[in-house]
Amino acid sequence: MHDAKTVDDALPLTARVFLILWALADKPQHAYGLLAEVERRGSGRVTIKPGSLYEAIYTLEERGLVATSEEHAPPTDRRRGRTFALTELGRAVLTAEAERLGQLVEELRTTDLLSSQEQG
Repeated sequence: MHDAKTVDDALPLTARVFLILWALADKPQHAYGLLAEVERRGSGRVTIKPGSLYEAIYTLEERGLVATSEEHAPPTDRRRGRTFALTELGRAVLTAEAERLGQLVEELRTTDLLSSQEQG
C-alpha cells in the first residue's frame, strides 16, 4: 500500500479502519485498549483479533495515518507496550470519511428505500 499524501488518497476507508481511527480520536491507545474501544464503538458488530490489529496498524503507519511509539504503559499496567496515535493526516482522513458517510446516509434517506423498510 502506498503513502497517503492527501486526504483523498486515503479514502474511502473500510469499516475496520474507520473504527480504528475513530478509537484513536480521543487519545493514544495501547493494543488492548484499542481493541476494546473498536469493539465498543462498533457496538460489538466489529471485532478485531490482535494479529489483524497489528497488521492494520502497520499499514496505517506506512500510510501516515497512525504513529506508534514504544513507551511504558501507565503505572496501573506494568507491561511495556506500543502506543498508537492519530497523526494530523489521520485525523483529517477520519473527519472526511465521517462527512462522506454522513452524506451517503442523508442521500439514502431521500430515497424510498428507508421508508419502505420502516413500514415493512
